[in-house]
Amino acid sequence: MAYTFRGGIRVNEYKFTGSSPVECIPTPPVVRISMNQNIGAPSSPTVKAGDRVLIGQMIGEAPDGALGCPVHSSVSGTVTAIDEVRVPSGAVERTVVIESDGKNEILPDIAPFDGNIHDVDRDAIIARIKAAGIT
Repeated sequence: MAYTFRGGIRVNEYKFTGSSPVECIPTPPVVRISMNQNIGAPSSPTVKAGDRVLIGQMIGEAPDGALGCPVHSSVSGTVTAIDEVRVPSGAVERTVVIESDGKNEILPDIAPFDGNIHDVDRDAIIARIKAAGIT
């Protein structure tokens, strides 16, 4: 149901996917992962062409003291290039190009926190959140 407000308009929702089944989208053969975030300083790649990466592995790191967060790989595979591409906004952004191996291997270091959150100090929690790339 669309919400209305004084002086506003009522727009029909046209949601036709509510009864559609969930689909698995295959991993793309190649991904380009931007080193730019929404705001803040662009990250610097921490990988180079020829490196093998896993899902969740950090591939870009924000400059020290700058607003930003690490960038992680969304596929496992081989870094084929670090290049700059023009994005739809017209800006040029540095990207890490990864050729997927189709294995979808996850970085073994990725594990849920199994401690007591009350036993961890504030700085350690913030560091863990930042390392995960959560903004």
